[in-house]
Amino acid sequence: MIIKKYKNRKYYCIDKSKFVDLAFIIGLIKGKEEFVIVNNRNDDITNKILLKLLRRELRKNAIQMEKKNII
Repeated sequence: MIIKKYKNRKYYCIDKSKFVDLAFIIGLIKGKEEFVIVNNRNDDITNKILLKLLRRELRKNAIQMEKKNII
């Protein structure tokens, strides 16, 4: 599956012919689907986006842990 990332930060799934969000990409990961994310020059930026998602999830989990410790 090929997902194209545009400069305006939108993601377009070429196979599904629709715009998708990061939650869609997370679903692909959880479903163990193969995909690649490319930029407007068709450079493979999959690893860069996966790191972004990982940082986001770690940050979200850290905030949840802080809230649990406060209560």
